[in-house]
Amino acid sequence: MHGPPGTGKSLLARAFPSLLPDLKKNEASEVMQISSVAGQPIKHARPFRKVHHSISRAQLMGGGSQGKPGELSLAHRGVLFLDEIPEFKREVLESLRQPLEDGQYMLSRQQRNLCFPSRFQLIASMNPCPCGYHGDQQHSCSCHPYEIARYQKKLSGPLMDRLDLFVYIPRLSYSELNQEDEIPLKDLRSQVRLARDRQIQRQGKLNHELTGKAIQKLNMSKEIQTLLETATERLGLSGRGIHKTIKLALSIADLDGRVIDTKAIQEALAYRKL
Repeated sequence: MHGPPGTGKSLLARAFPSLLPDLKKNEASEVMQISSVAGQPIKHARPFRKVHHSISRAQLMGGGSQGKPGELSLAHRGVLFLDEIPEFKREVLESLRQPLEDGQYMLSRQQRNLCFPSRFQLIASMNPCPCGYHGDQQHSCSCHPYEIARYQKKLSGPLMDRLDLFVYIPRLSYSELNQEDEIPLKDLRSQVRLARDRQIQRQGKLNHELTGKAIQKLNMSKEIQTLLETATERLGLSGRGIHKTIKLALSIADLDGRVIDTKAIQEALAYRKL
């Protein structure tokens, strides 16, 4: 999520776990085991771990003499929130690449290999520039164009390629802030649950767990194939980016209760660029 300061990015991140279904028995067992090993309070809810940008790579990944899990593993089956992601150290951000890809990561400590589970939902937020007001209609930006470009380029291409959605969070007016929710939370939770059920019934797993071979076997129309080919050439999507676009489009269609179509692909493509 990117946008001016004070627009509710952190609030949205904290609200996200409430949309997720309750932990299954095996998932709750995994979460409790990790908390126990780490000496953390044992909870029966999905974890929400907000980490400060001053965190070290060792704190993020864990290890040490006793092999305790770090924040990546403590967020297993839950949410890992990185607020102001450009402020994190480069080595810390790059250490996210393998866990995001594999759902686990390996560490070697004192002649032994440790495997930490890390299947979490990563949510990150950032301002558009160092002062925070680039593109804001109500405040003028005091940053030089070079500073803006340098700030936004703190996220490497390989890391950006592993993120599914880039969402702009605009500043809301007073009247918009005081409007009642269009859809109650319980209805949103139900919508998410039904979408996940459709995925399990269709393919035996969630969309984000689909492999490249499984994606190639999807029965997509010729119009979708043509749209993806054009988008790949114009946007310079990688193979991973194409697969993420398809999986995101599947999720968009599942939330609406329909099959994947060009409209879902177009919406997914709109989320693929910062």
